[in-house]
Amino acid sequence: MKAFLSTDTEGITGVCAEDQTDQGHSGCGRAAGLMRGDLDAALAGCEDAGATETTTCSGRMRNESAENRVMQENKLKEAS
Repeated sequence: MKAFLSTDTEGITGVCAEDQTDQGHSGCGRAAGLMRGDLDAALAGCEDAGATETTTCSGRMRNESAENRVMQENKLKEAS
């Protein structure tokens, strides 16, 4: 089974103010960490459900095609 996950900071656990969603504001770094936690939990759930391949897409990368977003996200995963 393949899974595709799309993320964005709006709607992430613990994100409730605009300064958490706009890059350059004081709460953005913390929100990114919270988003990573939610993504890790979703990926673990996919694995537990039998997913053999997962692809993630970050909604934070605006003005880019979905294909480019996925490529960027995969590069980020490979670098970490």
